[in-house]
Amino acid sequence: MNLDLQKHFKVYFIISFSSKADQLILPIMLEPQNVPQKIPLRKRIDDVVKHMYRIGISPFKQVNIKESKRHKYFRYFLALLYATVTSRNILLASLYINMNQDQINNWERMFICLGDNAFYYPLIRTHWNLMVALISFICFMLQILHLKLSRRDDYMSFKWLQILRVLDGNLDVSEIGLSNKGDIDKLAKM
Repeated sequence: MNLDLQKHFKVYFIISFSSKADQLILPIMLEPQNVPQKIPLRKRIDDVVKHMYRIGISPFKQVNIKESKRHKYFRYFLALLYATVTSRNILLASLYINMNQDQINNWERMFICLGDNAFYYPLIRTHWNLMVALISFICFMLQILHLKLSRRDDYMSFKWLQILRVLDGNLDVSEIGLSNKGDIDKLAKM
């Protein structure tokens, strides 16, 4: 039976026995599934895959178009930037923990030159720097993961982009395996 036909219809089979063959499978009834083909226009997010490409997360601007060297270097630069921000904020937090208030006031210029945004808020200095370090560390790990996945040069290693392509309206819902209308509505509400 044609695979496209099986995608869009529930197929009911009956088994009949004969003396020549052990079993024979015959399709007897086709019932269409009530699944929309694409996300409705009012729920689509325009160019979401291109936005992921612009901010350096995805190596694909469109399906099966290879990434330029300039964009690849941009993504490596982002990974280094995240690593630098993480180490700087961990350094600042450790200095705030180990120094007393007089030493911090004497070294004011150093903290400002290092780019501490929370220097003038003494009650949140340590927590702010640890929070920024944690966020930038998560971004660094995600960037390294995406750099590793992009070495394969195939679109299928980025399966999460398929969901974004559905939200963009470029891919049918049935191609990512969604067949329940309730799941599709939940995905479109996100």
